[in-house]
Amino acid sequence: MRFILIHGGFHGAWCWSRTVPELENLGHEAIAIDIPGHGERVNEKATMASRLDAVVDVLRSGDVLVGHSGGGLEITRAADAAPELVGHVVYLAAALPLEGRLIQDALIYRDDGGVEGDYDVTGMLEHLRFNDDGSMAFADAEGAKELFYHDCDDETVRWAFEQLTPERSGDTATTPISVPHFWEADLP
Repeated sequence: MRFILIHGGFHGAWCWSRTVPELENLGHEAIAIDIPGHGERVNEKATMASRLDAVVDVLRSGDVLVGHSGGGLEITRAADAAPELVGHVVYLAAALPLEGRLIQDALIYRDDGGVEGDYDVTGMLEHLRFNDDGSMAFADAEGAKELFYHDCDDETVRWAFEQLTPERSGDTATTPISVPHFWEADLP
């Protein structure tokens, strides 16, 4: 099997560095990619189109898409764009888009459509720092550990925290997601 590993927000392909060799030891092929705006592509503009292209461009027939956290949104969009190339989709503590809604709607429940009724499903907001340039970043390693790395040793937490990149919304904050082909494909 060939696995395409997609990281979540703030992360990059680096977060799969221990997973790739394990899959290869089991006889599989594994490819971890950076979504624009993250990892080695941190300086690239992250748009809905560029994020989708990053995944679709590496797809081959029968691939298994694995998305962690916000990567679940990206694998769903890629499976929608090219369902004939996807053998399976795997959601690892991952978000699933809400049809016709914004990315952040999958991460924050809005019970009345306004700020007063927002509920942070993930618990992430309390650990973020909102920067003057509109980006958001983790405020400290303790918050990242609580949310992402609670079962990791301190050395791993420090290593991972030092690689986290800020999230810049771009058009992802204003472009609703529509994935009708994904639902029709009924992928395993």
